[in-house]
Amino acid sequence: MNLDEEGDFDIFGGTLSNQDYRADSVIPKISEEALRNTGQNYPTWVQERYLPLPASISERVLSLARELTGAEPTPYDRAIAIESYLREFPYTLEVPIPPRDQEFTDYFLFSLQKGYCDYYATAMVVLARAAGIPARLTTGYVAETFDEERQAYLVTADQAHSWVEIFFPGYGWVPFEPTAARQGITRQKNGGQEEIPALDLSLKPLIDNAQNSISAWLKKILISMLGILLIGLIGAAGYEWWFIHQPSGRLLPAVFSRIYRFGQMAGIKSEPGDTVNQFLTRLEEQIETYDNPNQVHRWLQSIKNPLRELSETYHMHLFGEKELREDQKPIIVDQYRQIRYQLLVLWVLSTLNHFLIKRRRFGKSTVGEV
Repeated sequence: MNLDEEGDFDIFGGTLSNQDYRADSVIPKISEEALRNTGQNYPTWVQERYLPLPASISERVLSLARELTGAEPTPYDRAIAIESYLREFPYTLEVPIPPRDQEFTDYFLFSLQKGYCDYYATAMVVLARAAGIPARLTTGYVAETFDEERQAYLVTADQAHSWVEIFFPGYGWVPFEPTAARQGITRQKNGGQEEIPALDLSLKPLIDNAQNSISAWLKKILISMLGILLIGLIGAAGYEWWFIHQPSGRLLPAVFSRIYRFGQMAGIKSEPGDTVNQFLTRLEEQIETYDNPNQVHRWLQSIKNPLRELSETYHMHLFGEKELREDQKPIIVDQYRQIRYQLLVLWVLSTLNHFLIKRRRFGKSTVGEV
């Protein structure tokens, strides 16, 4: 992959330096017959992590899963039945903000009945687990454009995608495509898994020698020290001005980078594969723990609407084809200004709570020993 001179950027604030790298992988082609014959002897770790559902899943979602899969003889046939059902839903990026009083999967399946890849994939994972099939949501990119001159696929931001993987004993995770706008996955009818070819393992290491590694670390340390010095000299006002006046394409990811950073400082954990909405839900649950009916609590509660509006704008920017317009920047900046101080206070309150809880535990243990 070739990156531009400025490097690549993600919502967690990470930056990749300009470099080329190569990865070899194989995609085993498994027939429908082989998948139907795998059985349901799932490992314990798969059952514990990829079968549970939250208590908020509605009864009619569970009933729909039973209705779709009750007559199917194997997990593969049940997964296909769910996938085929969801592919009938219209695809669109123009969706409203989900209501707070309705579980998301229930809302998509019975009220909205349209959406983009996150909606389809989430619904299939829930329906599959409700039918006793281990499933997980996967995010990445769909490579569709092949450059004949470079002999490589070109992957751009608008090809970001979510899909579903189902676990089959003996084969592992197998992809399924419930999103109507994407081409379905075609498998051969009969036969076993094709033999995996030998890989070329004569690859050069990403770092040629220890000197390069030391130089890279020294460079990072030097940049960090200069960054801290620069922030100290310029001050909070100058830094905030720079942050708000970033180019349109970087402003929204930078805002979410700050939201994630403050949320993690406040003790909110982010699991691999989490969506932005899942992280924001945990952030809102953290706010709900401060349930004192006072002005501070009401002030913290006011963060929710700006957060959800920013999330909706971010999803449209991430999955849509159009870049963020310049006239949208003042709206995003205003929404960010509405939440930045609440995020800071939430971090302080979480730190104080953590300190007080540890102090109480220490005091109790001391008394017991005496």
